[in-house]
Amino acid sequence: VLSIESLLKNFMLFLIFVAIWVYRTLLVNRFFNKKWYQYAFVFIDMFLIILLSKAINSDFQSTFTPGVLITIFLFLSIATQYILNYIINKERFDIRLILPYVLSLILASLISIFALFINDSSNVLIFLIAVTVASIVPLFFQKQAKRYPVYFDHLSERLSLFVILMFGEGLIFIASDISVFSLKPVYIVMFVLLVSLFILYTLHYKYTEKEEKRRTGFFTLYIHLFLLYFIDIMFLVMNEEIQQNHFSSFNYHYLYIISFVMYLILLLFNTKHYSNILNSTK
Repeated sequence: VLSIESLLKNFMLFLIFVAIWVYRTLLVNRFFNKKWYQYAFVFIDMFLIILLSKAINSDFQSTFTPGVLITIFLFLSIATQYILNYIINKERFDIRLILPYVLSLILASLISIFALFINDSSNVLIFLIAVTVASIVPLFFQKQAKRYPVYFDHLSERLSLFVILMFGEGLIFIASDISVFSLKPVYIVMFVLLVSLFILYTLHYKYTEKEEKRRTGFFTLYIHLFLLYFIDIMFLVMNEEIQQNHFSSFNYHYLYIISFVMYLILLLFNTKHYSNILNSTK
């Protein structure tokens, strides 16, 4: 059901995966140099992500404890990797670079542990606070990030891959409800909408994500966070419409239109931002 409460819970669960992906991407961008221990952590985190995906469903309260525990393990795993990679490469990096990431992950883990001891439905809200802390704390330490900027080409490529994965998952999500024995016009409409969304992002990537300078990457990272969420919402609406076999609910139309408009606005913001950067460096 696409209610306000369910959308907020959806955002929380979505934010968990995005936060983990962002932390790992920034870690790889700055520190990855093909060492065996780095690959070992990749497989450890991959296994934990698989477990986390199994612990998340429409009734998150029923799997709250394993879901939160696995999230804590992931947060602490990534924090450990930041510390380990810094120790090995400390001649190249200032400790002030990794402190915001490590401290925010540890703080988010402590808040998550506290949520485990709450027995009513407010435990989800506490966990949302923990995930939000993990997601936004690095934004307050841009000074350190500017001293050791990311390789933007690598970051933009990783973001585009995340978007492609999102479209692939959304397509599978929608296709699971399509019946080949009763093909309906709504299926064609949904597919055209999906292709249109993908083309818009492809054009955006082609004309804006070729900036070669090294920067913090925060702006495009957080733009993509909301881009991905609005894509997620549009897929939820499409799936609901296909299940009902027609465009039945004005509320769903309204939600899709809002998500689509926000998707366009965010694409334009990101395009404008990097156009300004490119013009200022010429």
